[in-house]
Order: sequence, then structure tokens, then C-alpha cells
Amino acid sequence: MTDSSIPDSRYVSSRAQATRSATPECVTGLLRELLHLGTRRSHPTLDLYCRRCSFADLLFPMKTVAVIGASNDRRKFGNKAVRGYVAEGYRVIPVNPHETEIEGLRVYPSIVDIPDDVDVVSLYVTPTVSLTVLDDVAKRGIREVWLNPGTDTPAVVQRARALGIDPIVACSLVALASG
Repeated sequence: MTDSSIPDSRYVSSRAQATRSATPECVTGLLRELLHLGTRRSHPTLDLYCRRCSFADLLFPMKTVAVIGASNDRRKFGNKAVRGYVAEGYRVIPVNPHETEIEGLRVYPSIVDIPDDVDVVSLYVTPTVSLTVLDDVAKRGIREVWLNPGTDTPAVVQRARALGIDPIVACSLVALASG
């Protein structure tokens, strides 16, 4: 096993810090709680506070993940990644030029077609396709890119680094499952 195939633990463990999205009720509840110095019992209006979210949820908002190579075939890893990221609270944008909807989510034909900011890219395409996609990823300024098994050839890793991307050479599904 080479050093480039070992995942950087700061990326794997940081996933847990940025998976949830704070709802407006959470923010309102937090503000009320802070104003009343946490004395919930004497302020019944604080019951609006959403108990599903923590302070970390408010400080580390949900990341947006583009799954390039997403698929409608539930047996494929590109589909499993979409479902896995959604289950963990990420905002997921599937990317596939041959699909329009995957798991109820709108699909974009390429990373350049996504109008919103993207924080993370998870690649489930061949190394040949990965080499061309990395140029578009770099142009968008996305620096967190998961090179999943089958995508993680030395040429792809080298190209990513040459573009200023610090690739995470690991399976994003394993990272999701390990928390």
C-alpha cells in the first residue's frame, strides 16, 4: 500500500463535524436560549427549540457534495454514495450526463452546470473520465475530492495534485459508514 492510498484522517473525521443543517427553528431556539442564559424551564417559548440539532450543527453547516458518476442503478456504488450522503445529512447533487433524476434528486450533466457552490466531490467514474473532470473541478475551486476505488490511479492522483487539489484516496462509502 502506498502513502497516497491511505486516507488523510483529518478529512475522514471532519465529515462528522459538517453533516447536519440547522433549521430556522434551531437558530431561533438557540438565540432565545442564549438570551435567556439557558434557563429553559422559566421560558416556555423555548420549546420551539429543535432538539434534533446541536451547537455543532449550527457552527458547522451541512456540506454540499457532488457525486460524479451517480446512477439510477441501486446496485452501483454511484447510487449507494448518493443514498449514503443523503442519509448522513449532506446536501447531494448527482452528476451524470445520461440521467435527469436519481433518488428523487435533480441531476446535472456536469460539474460546471451546477449553479450552486459545491464543497466536496466524490468520483465514481473511470480514470479516463476522472482526468477530464478534474479540470472542471479545479476551475470551480473545489479542493476536497474523493478518489474512490477504481478512480484512484497514480495518473489521476498526480493530475489532481498538479491542479492544486489534495485528493482523498479512499472509499467515501467506508468513510460514511465509519462516521
